Amino acid sequence: MNPIKLGIYRHYKGNLYEAIGMAKHSETLEDMVIYKALYDERATWVRPLSMWDNSIEVGGEIVKRFEYTCMNVELIPALPEDAEAMAAIQKQAFRGLYEQYHDEGSPYLRGADEILRWLERPDRHVFKIHADGVLCGGVAVYQRPKPRGEFYLARIYISPELRGRGIAPAAIALCEARFPKARRWTLDFPADQSANRRCYEKAGYVDTGKREEASGGAVTLAIYEKRRKKPGRRRK
Repeated sequence: MNPIKLGIYRHYKGNLYEAIGMAKHSETLEDMVIYKALYDERATWVRPLSMWDNSIEVGGEIVKRFEYTCMNVELIPALPEDAEAMAAIQKQAFRGLYEQYHDEGSPYLRGADEILRWLERPDRHVFKIHADGVLCGGVAVYQRPKPRGEFYLARIYISPELRGRGIAPAAIALCEARFPKARRWTLDFPADQSANRRCYEKAGYVDTGKREEASGGAVTLAIYEKRRKKPGRRRK
């Protein structure tokens, strides 16, 4: 068997999938890839390796059917003993934005005590992000009481030295997969930050057109959302 690299892949049509293992067909002994969708119904699939690791023509260009996007990303529920290390990465990640806006609501000014408080709340979910087994960031989710199925991606951060490697979109997809009953996700970010906009749009979020002033007008936030599609058959 010629193993593939496990981790997050982007299908040529845009959706993200996680390759989780390999197997052999019981009758033909053909090599198979086991993978799961990181969107909508989060289905698990099996595909022949020959149809996974191949190229196709799209719009006159030859592209990979499944393109490896990043390091092997894991989303792990955070524990109290993770708070200090996660707070240190958070401070590094938000330093540049704080120096630009000097906003009092910046995560740059928050520490391990906030993470510990969130861990005690049943409506908050805090995860640490590992890339190739190394802690490199965190995610915080707020489950709104009403309406049902509303989730707010309160915070996501990646070590500055690991940005641009597809870790954030992969972590977002893994986070969404943990809440299959979510109907709508929202998030916000400084409206003038084009890198944030590209990251979230790549993850499937769209601009609601709403803007909110934060920290006494120090920063203007763009409000984005992502609504879950109804399950249905998809051609792969």
